[in-house]
Amino acid sequence: MIVHDGRFESFFTALVIALERKDTFAGPEESLFAEEKVPPESALVEEWFRSLRSQYGKEVLEDVFVLFFADTSHKEHLVLHYVLLLQEKGKTIRDALQDPIIHRVRKIRQAYFREVHRFQGLVRFRETGGWLYAPIEPTHHILPYLWPHFRRRLAKERWIIHDTSRDVAVLYDGKIHWAEGFVLQEDIHCLESEKEKEIQTLWKNFYHSIAIPERKNPRQQRQMMPKKYWKYLVEKS
Repeated sequence: MIVHDGRFESFFTALVIALERKDTFAGPEESLFAEEKVPPESALVEEWFRSLRSQYGKEVLEDVFVLFFADTSHKEHLVLHYVLLLQEKGKTIRDALQDPIIHRVRKIRQAYFREVHRFQGLVRFRETGGWLYAPIEPTHHILPYLWPHFRRRLAKERWIIHDTSRDVAVLYDGKIHWAEGFVLQEDIHCLESEKEKEIQTLWKNFYHSIAIPERKNPRQQRQMMPKKYWKYLVEKS
């Protein structure tokens, strides 16, 4: 068994080597009897990504990325057997939803991109000393697919989207920067500018003024905007 350390390049290095050796691979928390820990090899991984996309297309490459970024169990088993199915059957196997591996991969992909889409509308930026700062707590590690939306929408601003549950952030100042181990040193409310506090008050007043009590439907609201996402919504604070 080949073991990775949980990081992106290490995960896919272990996958590529497992495929070459017809072996299995696992994360550090799942491997009590590890045979080999492999160091990450960026050149090997990049070449494999190019080959995968060339043979099977962009969506297949996205599938394997999503399996890594998604908060799901047994991802090593899933991605390994998914790629083995592709190698055996060709890219048309991707539509064979009766296969349990393909069905599971499709469900994970749908859930992942559903959350990306939700957060495109749920991210709330706050003005904090020259930066727009937005904390989020998604189920999946969606930042790799979330930030391009805001680079297009806020191309002239400086902003930070911070996944507080994973301590990782994307910073944009004309270029994209990744920050692992990102933690605010002060409470967010202490960093907010006076202008931001005024805007929040106006937004809350607007939110409540447009509400029609007779049409309140809490169940439908939770379906569209699940309660687990309310923590950083200004209008719900």
